[in-house]
Amino acid sequence: MSDISVNVLASPMATSSEALHSRALSRPAINNHSVTLASNTPSVINTLDADNTSELKDITPTTFIDYMHNIRPHDQRPRTFRGLGFGYDLVCKPGVFYEPLVFNGDTFYDLNFRGHCTNHRIEMHNCVLTVENDKLIWYGSNFKKSCWESTIIDGSYKGQQSTIRDCELSQVEMVGCKLKNIRIIDNASCQIEQTNFSKSVLDNITFSNNLSEQYRFNNVSFKDIQAGKFVLQNVNCLENVDFTNAKIDKLSLLEGTKLTGAIFSSNASDVIKLDPEMFYGINQIDRHLDSIHNPDAGALFFNTLATLKNNAVRCAFAEQLVAMLDGDSLLAETYRHSTSLKLSFIREMTNNCYKDSEIIKDFIDRELLNHSKNALLSETPHADLSELLVKLKEEALLNYQFPINQLITAHPELREKFYQKTPIKDFVSFIEKEMMIEDEDAPHHIFYHQDNKKALYLPATDFRDLLRSSQTPERYALLCYQPDEKKIVTNIPAVFSDLSSVLEDFPKLHSLWSRSGGIMTPVIRFLFSHSPGLDSLQKNRAAEIESHMISLLMRKVDASTKLTKGADECLLSEILVPFYLAETKDDRNNARQLRWQLIELTQQRLALSHKKFTDDEKKVIAFMINIRLLTELFSTRFYAEEEESAYAPRQLAWCLIDDLMAFWPGIIDPVDAADWKERLVPELSKTYTCSSIVADMIATCRIRGERDAEINKAIKLHYPLI
Repeated sequence: MSDISVNVLASPMATSSEALHSRALSRPAINNHSVTLASNTPSVINTLDADNTSELKDITPTTFIDYMHNIRPHDQRPRTFRGLGFGYDLVCKPGVFYEPLVFNGDTFYDLNFRGHCTNHRIEMHNCVLTVENDKLIWYGSNFKKSCWESTIIDGSYKGQQSTIRDCELSQVEMVGCKLKNIRIIDNASCQIEQTNFSKSVLDNITFSNNLSEQYRFNNVSFKDIQAGKFVLQNVNCLENVDFTNAKIDKLSLLEGTKLTGAIFSSNASDVIKLDPEMFYGINQIDRHLDSIHNPDAGALFFNTLATLKNNAVRCAFAEQLVAMLDGDSLLAETYRHSTSLKLSFIREMTNNCYKDSEIIKDFIDRELLNHSKNALLSETPHADLSELLVKLKEEALLNYQFPINQLITAHPELREKFYQKTPIKDFVSFIEKEMMIEDEDAPHHIFYHQDNKKALYLPATDFRDLLRSSQTPERYALLCYQPDEKKIVTNIPAVFSDLSSVLEDFPKLHSLWSRSGGIMTPVIRFLFSHSPGLDSLQKNRAAEIESHMISLLMRKVDASTKLTKGADECLLSEILVPFYLAETKDDRNNARQLRWQLIELTQQRLALSHKKFTDDEKKVIAFMINIRLLTELFSTRFYAEEEESAYAPRQLAWCLIDDLMAFWPGIIDPVDAADWKERLVPELSKTYTCSSIVADMIATCRIRGERDAEINKAIKLHYPLI
């Protein structure tokens, strides 16, 4: 007989732990008469009144077997259990238990299942499972066909979630449960089937799987749930995953989760809200929202939206995402400064499924106009830009001269409106009366600088060749607008300083003009000219890469090749290692000298005005252009693939960042510089490395100092890959 006895007391009492529990945790009412007995021995359930109660001691691993065999069959009042562990893990006590676990209204502290794989049923009705000494760690256990109806499971321990890993959760009844602070991972069966979470309350619950295989959901009900933080990470909702009448305040859809088989009610768009915190870091934003940086995998969150069959829900989620771009969140800040992220959003939001959303339409119109100010329209995924420009107020037209000039050949209505605008109409009149025109029907491409009142005129063929073939215009004219003079428009000498003064108001046009002249060609040749030990095959391949890179910078070829194969990476290391080799003092000195020569050559090629910039300021501009150029060339946009980028260019960029900080301390934020270096050549294993992200960061960096505006402007104007 057990040493746990039933002692009849004179008056009803409870242990201190039970008294505390009744105040701290609430649970549903208990119907003891409906409990299935844990023994086949006939017994009468004791119904104790106020004059017939027993002192209820906590059940521990050492008393559990006695309790189940000798007390529970005839006394099934709710009890408190502490530190029980079931399974084959040696730390589990009582350990392996081959009998049913059937409870109603009981409380469990630190209950664990570790390798509990019996075929006997588990029923936890109206129970409370919580933690006291450590978080719950359940793994490798069979919960198939178990029932946890109306049970509370709270896995929170010191702010951490508890974990249910690789457990069989199919055909489980969890109706009316309260589940909190639990991460459910299944890398074993990778599936849940015919499980019912309906009418449950979920808070800080994550379903996730490893990246190699998705967590498959089939016939799983989340009907009528109420959820706070709810995460689906790499989950595949295959068929009949029911979210009817679900209310979710913070939903996260991560790592390419698929919602093909998800079912939503008609009001889902009002009661299911995305969690902005799912985009908590640069890497999350890049992988989930930037399809330009990730051309193969795509933007994972947009991939998830594409799996939704309920278009109203897809639109609602897209509208919620657009709303996140306002404010000062990391996502909003990153969006404002990342061209590729903006293009990714434009590409997604122009999908026909959003055509009925006024919110998305307004967003696209606004973003497309903003982006087009300084973009080649062949890179812009929208066919209705001309209509947007035609609808602009007349006073706004001059802010969109670059896109207008690209469209006026094919859109007469836009040409007519542009040519009616003052002073464009005056320039057109002067050109047609005073200048030789080969084709009277061809448009006149006019770029007017509103501050200095000077304009650049390009004939149609020269403008077309500049855009398409990167050919430097041979025929152009500089005009001056003088509204207070008798002759309103005059032709002025086409000196370089006046040409530059107009081009600086049109960064993309400036970039096209500069690149067509091959300004950076000697810089690339310099990088490839310090590796005399190459064999004949390596020399031939190096010449191919050098030639392609020069043509790329001059816009004569596309980035159709990737330099991620082992042989190419080794070759790039051989070519660039003299710029960063640091094995000996002589190596370091020689490398530092080569990097300095690189900066001086770049400074010389940029030919910046002596009147505008000091020699040190010119070197800062050269540093920033080279650092960004190396990171962007070897990003997914050009020579790299997703998660594969040649080491040597990143190491050289790392050294140039160090050189810049030593040359002019404080010119850039030391925290920013450290972040760039860590993402290029990480010292911490958890760092998300990405050359594309670093290139974007450098592009949005603001040089600090008294003349920061002029220096930042020069960097932007002369950067060759805009």
